[in-house]
Formats: sequence, C-alpha cells, structure tokens
Amino acid sequence: SSSAASDVYKRQECSKLERVDLTNFDFTETVSMSGWFYHCYSLKEIIFPKTVVCKNLCNILKCFYGNPIRKIDFSSWIFECPIEMEEFIVNCTLLKSVKLPKMKVKYASKFIKSCENLETIEAPIEATRTAPISRLVGSCQNLKVLDFILISLGSHWRA
Repeated sequence: SSSAASDVYKRQECSKLERVDLTNFDFTETVSMSGWFYHCYSLKEIIFPKTVVCKNLCNILKCFYGNPIRKIDFSSWIFECPIEMEEFIVNCTLLKSVKLPKMKVKYASKFIKSCENLETIEAPIEATRTAPISRLVGSCQNLKVLDFILISLGSHWRA
C-alpha cells in the first residue's frame, strides 16, 4: 500500500538514499504519494514501472523535495481521479525536465518551484471546476520550454 511504501522511506535514513527501484511496485491501491521522497537529499534516480495505472492515487503533494534528481517522467502514467499536486516538486536544483501525462488536476498551486536548472516542463493538465491553478511554476529561471494544455471547465480562461 502507499502508506507502507511511505513509511519505509520515513523510517530509513532517506537523506542517504541514492536510487529507488519501483519497477515491481503495485500502485493499484495507492492513494497518496505525498512526501514519498521528501528530504531524500542524495536521491538521483527513481525507476518506475513502464506503465502505471493509478485508480485511487489522488495525492502527490510534496512528493519530491530537495532531491538531486535530473528528470521526472510520469508521462506513461494513467491517473483515473483528479490529482492534488501542490508543491509536487520543490527545491530540486539539478532537475532538467518534467514530463507528466494528460490528467485532471484538483489543486496545483506552485506545483513546481525553486528548481533553478529546470529547462522543460511537459504537462497536459486539465483543470477541474474547483482547481485553483495559480502560480503553477515559481523560481525556475532557466525554464525554456513550458508546454501546458489548460482547459477551462466553466471559468474564464483557456490556454
């Protein structure tokens, strides 16, 4: 379960963890990835399964914080419920690229911030009626490509 995986990272010395292999992890019943890699200051690589179907995963708040990871690629993931992703990626100073799948977003305020070497974000996200999608990206001064598809569901904007 998601809480079991989260508990493992919290109990271990996460600051020394360099690599995580989740290729055999079953995300079927996972509800939250909130804080999974928070303060894993040595984490350089995470290996996810090729395709991940998330039937219940709705929370990825503060999933990556202070990691020296260079890329985050969730593009082959399938999220079946709207996602809460406030401060999803924070202070990952070596991060170069982020790829996300098409997904509905429930909350996404400041979902990427303080990643000064980040160059590319591909995030075809769809806002839900209650989604406060404000200040999506902050303090990422080297950002060169920002590819969002924001679709309004009854509000005033469309991109």
